[in-house]
Amino acid sequence: MKKILCLAICIVMGVTLLVGCQAKTTEEELNDLITNMGGLPQKEETINLTMFVISGHNGNANDSDAELTVQQNITPYIKNEYNVLLTIRYVSEQDYESRIDAAIQEGKTPNIVLINSEEMYDKYMENGKIAKLTSYLYSNDISLKKYSTMNKDIASVLWDAVAETGSDGTKQYYAVPNDRIVGEYKYLLIDRQLAFDNNYSENAITSITSLEDANLADICAAAGSGEIANDSEGLVRVVNGDYALKAKLEEQGFLCNVIEKPQVTREYAFESAYCIFNNGAKYNNAAMKIIYALNTDAHFRNLLQYGVEGIHYTFDGDVVKFKNGAGDVPYYMNPLYTGDASLLYYCNDTDRDIIWNSELKNEVMKNQNDDAELVVPSSGVAVVGAE
Repeated sequence: MKKILCLAICIVMGVTLLVGCQAKTTEEELNDLITNMGGLPQKEETINLTMFVISGHNGNANDSDAELTVQQNITPYIKNEYNVLLTIRYVSEQDYESRIDAAIQEGKTPNIVLINSEEMYDKYMENGKIAKLTSYLYSNDISLKKYSTMNKDIASVLWDAVAETGSDGTKQYYAVPNDRIVGEYKYLLIDRQLAFDNNYSENAITSITSLEDANLADICAAAGSGEIANDSEGLVRVVNGDYALKAKLEEQGFLCNVIEKPQVTREYAFESAYCIFNNGAKYNNAAMKIIYALNTDAHFRNLLQYGVEGIHYTFDGDVVKFKNGAGDVPYYMNPLYTGDASLLYYCNDTDRDIIWNSELKNEVMKNQNDDAELVVPSSGVAVVGAE
């Protein structure tokens, strides 16, 4: 009876009690059993990382207080969600590269670095500092599979712009570009009624895709880039703008022909991207979690961008309103530097030049980025970074 009871208890309580019921089980036999079972579950090590970003502050006395408050909110969140202790180094734009270089010279190579120029990227690539990210972005490993979602979420033209050509001719990636609205359209703006008055048919004016095609030199005094005039003296002019501008102008009686789609260059793509500086696989793996979070985790992305709700901003409906009262300490960041723009909370602050709304997110960004074209330099040299 006792044996039956013991067996029942062991089945319920698991392997540890099962071993305990065997009086002759030695410590060695227990270790062997654990080994045969694949070992006890190991707690994942918490990794300490440093990330360098460009601060939006101007060196005011309270700037560091605002950034410290944000850091104190980011640290526990990232620790809980990603098991990473993340230290953010906020640096002014003018001191940015020199501070990174100083850290490297001191043996404190940062893990995650915002890249804000093609020259900066090339410099650290040539120095072998930047880790290759291709294996994260294109992997069948179940633990890495989630990173491949960034391939689809970030504009393909930006991926193409940051890609390097490997020795085998395949695309290799060492940077994750921050997804944002890219470039602008160049429209040929035609006054529809004046075109009809000058004997241009609907088919004729819709086929015009350049000033040369228009062949209207005698009545194109207003042609050229610039704001739309209120007068109707010009039949044809060129205006630059986003995807939504076309529909707005056509509602006003103009015909908008696209004569140039948004252009993306390598230089443009590297004005805002994140790289991992090679510190070994353990640290690179953890750093990739943070880059992934900048592109998928709205809470983290907006915390880095806007600061702490209730301290640095409040909401008016679903729109961010910055706190600018007598006792408030403002927090500033450039939205181009803080991750995927599609994750941003809406904002309409002209003083900070942060305009983001549903039209820009759901209409302009998607369509404009899909239309964008990569402009490839006539010559270029592929470089090889750290593995």
